[in-house]
Amino acid sequence: MSVSLSQLGCRVRVLALALAAAVQLGCGLMLSTDEGRQTTVPSAAAAPAADDSAAGETGSESDAPDRSREAPAEIPAVVLEPAPQPLDPRILLAMSFDGSPYSLTDPQPIPTVEGVEEMLSDGRRGGRFDEDSLVTFTSTDTLSGLSAFTVELWARLDSAVESGRVALADKESEWGIFVFPEDKLRFSAASGGHVFCTIEAERWTHVALVVDRGSARFSGYVDGQHCGSAEAGTAPPSTDDPIHFGSDSPTDRDKLVGMLSDIRFWGVALNEDEVCARASGCED
Repeated sequence: MSVSLSQLGCRVRVLALALAAAVQLGCGLMLSTDEGRQTTVPSAAAAPAADDSAAGETGSESDAPDRSREAPAEIPAVVLEPAPQPLDPRILLAMSFDGSPYSLTDPQPIPTVEGVEEMLSDGRRGGRFDEDSLVTFTSTDTLSGLSAFTVELWARLDSAVESGRVALADKESEWGIFVFPEDKLRFSAASGGHVFCTIEAERWTHVALVVDRGSARFSGYVDGQHCGSAEAGTAPPSTDDPIHFGSDSPTDRDKLVGMLSDIRFWGVALNEDEVCARASGCED
């Protein structure tokens, strides 16, 4: 089939126009950004025309970087502190060494705290005692002459007692918790006998003295385990001597070199299950 030159030229022009339209509509213009990445900028035929000022800025070297490709800014983590747990209303005196001593009694006993450093040891926060430390509470009617009460605390001795004795807690003529040589832990209550248990140095130990003059008995516990009971007088004595922790009452001798934590003075005689729970659980 023969084709005239005029027809051939017409077909060439049509093909050229079609190719130009395809390039303009589908391909766009490839530009290089400041970061060296290539970005496809749609052609004028593929997007609505902007005003003259915007059109003049399109593709310029001073364009702001494309922030759509940037990683989102990190949001700082929020650390929520656990809400303080309310004290059991049966607790008359508490000292956790995470702030000022406090009590629920009225009138409140006046604390004296000297030379005790708050610190963390083996995962437990407590107060560090030495020969210069002093922790006492004035005697009040709500803390003296009780017919039933419990004294509990966590203790950590730096080393075994070689001679004499070391006081963990004491109220002259009423009750006491002392450590003697050969790892002996002695509980006592006025008008009664003694209960001896065993305590190890260089580790945290939960210690509890439970006095129930209604049954004329008192008991000692170590790490939630009952380790003995003895008779206690039915008539509770009442003295004006202060309560001491880490030393003898009222002389301030028999100093503890070690740590105490979570001291609690309860106005009731806790039972074995309650003492066990306070010691973070114990074996059957």
